[in-house]
Amino acid sequence: MNGSKTRQVDLALVHRASGRRKMISCKWSVRSDREEQFVSDFQDYSELDRSKHGFDYILVTNEFDPARLAAACEVQRHGKPLFNTVVHVNPKGPQVAQNAFMPQPGKRAAGNLRMNRHIETGRLSSLDAWIDEL
Repeated sequence: MNGSKTRQVDLALVHRASGRRKMISCKWSVRSDREEQFVSDFQDYSELDRSKHGFDYILVTNEFDPARLAAACEVQRHGKPLFNTVVHVNPKGPQVAQNAFMPQPGKRAAGNLRMNRHIETGRLSSLDAWIDEL
């Protein structure tokens, strides 16, 4: 084994009528080293995509750092968002955690502000809302 990890999607959903696929990457946290993994996984999926339908790329996470969540919402590929949607188990959880445990209010506010902007625009969705949309 050469040390490289086999690339495979965590979950794939296929809409029966349209054939449109949702490739879902599930990560408990979103560390900076995973950003490279997301891009390379997307590239692999794109190269293997032989369908005429294309696919949506979804991140499902339980990351509790609002700045990391915002960064996942903002990661780009060819000038477009990498993820169609970033889904959090409970988007209010990171804000509560940050408010309770981060000593620097300015830094905390900046991360929360970015995260809240993505919630408002729909880039960051709750798991229950996303499942309801399926």
